[in-house]
Amino acid sequence: MAQVYKGVLEGKPVAVKILRPNLIDTINIDLSILDDFRPVMRKVLGLGSNFDIDAFLLEIREMLTREVDLRTEAVNMRRFEDNFKNVKNVSVPKIYPDYCSANVFTMEFIQGIQIKDIINMPVPQSKKSEYTRTITKSYLKQVYIDGFYHADPHGGNMLVQENDTIAFIDFGAVGSIDDELKKNMLEFYYAINNRDVEGATQGFLKIGGADARDVDIRRLKKDMDSLIANQNYGFEGRQSDNYAKLGLKYDIRLPGEFSTLQRAILLIEGVCLELDPKYNIKTIAIPVLMDAYKKLNAPKGAAVHIEFSTEPVDEKAELRTAIQELADKMEGMGDKFLSLKQKKTGKTTFSKELYLTVLLIASTYILLNGGTFSWVGLTGFGGSVLIALLLVFRGK
Repeated sequence: MAQVYKGVLEGKPVAVKILRPNLIDTINIDLSILDDFRPVMRKVLGLGSNFDIDAFLLEIREMLTREVDLRTEAVNMRRFEDNFKNVKNVSVPKIYPDYCSANVFTMEFIQGIQIKDIINMPVPQSKKSEYTRTITKSYLKQVYIDGFYHADPHGGNMLVQENDTIAFIDFGAVGSIDDELKKNMLEFYYAINNRDVEGATQGFLKIGGADARDVDIRRLKKDMDSLIANQNYGFEGRQSDNYAKLGLKYDIRLPGEFSTLQRAILLIEGVCLELDPKYNIKTIAIPVLMDAYKKLNAPKGAAVHIEFSTEPVDEKAELRTAIQELADKMEGMGDKFLSLKQKKTGKTTFSKELYLTVLLIASTYILLNGGTFSWVGLTGFGGSVLIALLLVFRGK
């Protein structure tokens, strides 16, 4: 769509992006042809009644129209720069607004090596692994914290600078998602990664805004089970159109943002796996996704910080999550014990079950947030679980 040239402005190297001539006319002709082929597309692709092909083509038209106005890319880059202004090892080129228009875009020339070239270079593996952690954390922040992300993060659109900073370039294609979609996707991917067919099926229906009564839920669960098995145990790796095929098969209309994002995350995973064959997105993602949950459930305006340390992530994060879930369940048990006590005595009772619940919650909090004093929380947590089990057995 455009060609980038290297130039000099006031003695500094700059990159000048120039739109190809008569591009909008070519795009409009192509879109008109697609519009005429709507009936054929619907029949050949087997699109159901819930698939709005007019809205689909309109979305493509709007996306391409935005991309042919380079001022939109300048706005995207400024927004991204603001989101990462406090992150030292992620950057974006500076813009020269006096030399920008709808057809010409002038920005800082980034001195660096494209990630796709780093893959086959004799760079220490520890450095390559460091780059995968930075890329993954930055992208998870874009999606689940900022709700605004680079939609085409292939190996040529990320550069490694001399100070090991990762620079993102080419913001012609971006995406944005709202809090509701973020929450639904977090729940869906959590279920996929935990081989939870029921949870993944319900999450998929939520994302598509579909009612379980309108689909063959038994067949959908069976297909979801196969999809999860292929993604976790298959030899061919993940495929970007799996969810889209599932949506078409059951006439579930997936939001365009979901499909765009899925492709982008697959690009990120592909790049990182080439850099580090031992790369596992889950071990890096868990702490970031926990922060995303906090932000979604926090009061408006609450700040969320993501630590961009390049040190390996604590792999005990999954254990802490499991402990948190168990604590929630134990708290519910305490509430039930109290309810039964009140029914029997007819008055409010501060029983041993209440104190047990308080101990459990306090211990869990210290365990998750106590740093060097986490052992205190672990001791209290283990003791409270043991006491709870004794109470259950005695109650029998």
